[in-house]
Amino acid sequence: MTGKQEVAQAVHEILTGPLEIAPESVRPGTRLPDLGLDSLAYVELAVLLSSAFGVEIADEELRDVTVEELTDLVEQRRATA
Repeated sequence: MTGKQEVAQAVHEILTGPLEIAPESVRPGTRLPDLGLDSLAYVELAVLLSSAFGVEIADEELRDVTVEELTDLVEQRRATA
């Protein structure tokens, strides 16, 4: 499994686990707002990503990205951390 695949799987698990989003809804091209996240969920997601990957991502950065773009963002932040 590549680094991107591992990050994608972990992002999927965060979205479907703690955030309780239906697994079939979480696809690479799905925008996070379309998953029904509210403002508190974006903050929780940012905290979970920080804990899982050791990266800082502001909740504001998450508000209009796709699942794939989120995966790419996490990878970019990991590379510069």
